[in-house]
Amino acid sequence: MATESNIANFATRVGSLPDALKPSIADALALGAGFEESGIQAEIAGRAYSILLNQAATNTEKFGEVMGITADEVARLINDDPLEFMIKFAEGLDGMNATDTAETLIIWAYRQTVPIKCWVPCPVIQIGSGVC
Repeated sequence: MATESNIANFATRVGSLPDALKPSIADALALGAGFEESGIQAEIAGRAYSILLNQAATNTEKFGEVMGITADEVARLINDDPLEFMIKFAEGLDGMNATDTAETLIIWAYRQTVPIKCWVPCPVIQIGSGVC
């Protein structure tokens, strides 16, 4: 069960985001409750929300790949309705088990730091090595 203090803490944390990325009060409270119900504390959820939106805003093409939409649509969602962006992003991961979700996110994060020449299917991804 979500607690008032954790929800309020999350809302306060995301309330400090730039206006363009800040959810409405109702959305912030809903997100806070949803994250807590999922076992994610406000400190972690607020930071993750901020990082995710900032990364998505600067990597629209890559997020579009995960979400199955165009980079322009990703940008539109972030600019017009950040909560809807979060929902669509989660839908892009829907149906994956925990291992597949983690693998998708790790590969996405890996691609942020590794040259494109390594973006081929690899039997083992050696994260951080720059080699696949």
